[in-house]
Amino acid sequence: MAATGVLSKDADNLHALAKREQADRLVLGLPIEEDGNLGKMARVCQTVADHLKAKGHEVDFVDERFSSVEAERDLRETNLKASQRRKLRDGEAARILLERYLETLEKT
Repeated sequence: MAATGVLSKDADNLHALAKREQADRLVLGLPIEEDGNLGKMARVCQTVADHLKAKGHEVDFVDERFSSVEAERDLRETNLKASQRRKLRDGEAARILLERYLETLEKT
């Protein structure tokens, strides 16, 4: 799903997807800056999360710093061409975020 650029519409689209998939909880990557501060994009994600919470969803965040770098590194090990890696990078980064999230659940 691609972002539309309109936060409330993006939240509506995520809500519809979550409802269709019967997901009670949503996990969002939070793009924290390297220095640990919340920049503009992190605040955008928090706004989307607020919209989703208002629709009754539980929302958790995962620090997504370096997930794309890690995804690219993992994909390089597959010997895929750069063009093939680009197509897979976002999905691989999402997998990494979900693994991070699940690891935090195991620790609690």
